[in-house]
Amino acid sequence: MFSQLSRVFIFFIISFCNVYSQDQKPISYLDQKDEVIYDMKLSYKEYYGSGILILKKSDSLNYHGAFISKLGLGILEFEIVEGEFTWIKILKYLDKKLIKKVLEKDFSLLMLTDLDRGKVKIKNSDEEGVKYKVKGKYSYKLKVNNNKYLYLRESGFCVLARTKISYSYNDDESIVPTSIELRHNMVDSLMKLDIYK
Repeated sequence: MFSQLSRVFIFFIISFCNVYSQDQKPISYLDQKDEVIYDMKLSYKEYYGSGILILKKSDSLNYHGAFISKLGLGILEFEIVEGEFTWIKILKYLDKKLIKKVLEKDFSLLMLTDLDRGKVKIKNSDEEGVKYKVKGKYSYKLKVNNNKYLYLRESGFCVLARTKISYSYNDDESIVPTSIELRHNMVDSLMKLDIYK
């Protein structure tokens, strides 16, 4: 009798854990539209650029992004296919190893690519929302409330210039952020995105 009862209990626990783990992954804002277009301002030390950023997610492992000036000049274009970041185009001024590496990380975090490829688990939950711990190519903590992102904080041991992203919304309906700000600790940089109207 005891062994049969313990089997039922174990079966229940395993079933509960499977259902719980499937529901814990947040929904990406890029899953809501074919493409998301932002007015982008980018500053890094003495460099300043502005234009239009177009972000697309074709499926769970493939992403595409392009940053163009308001006059139509392509500043940079990239794709992420099955976790591999590839530059299609980048201005010569930005075509430096360190700058490209930082931009690769920034765009990967902006597009939340590790939600699909990495390990996602709930760290804690309170009245302000749910905090997720995401481990993939990059590790970060993501705070979400009603499928709306509040912030992303890069985590990990020995990470210099940690990335911080904050999200803002104009209405209660959309889970696509109307404004996103990306900053780095100890670095004079800002990437500001406002939904293109």
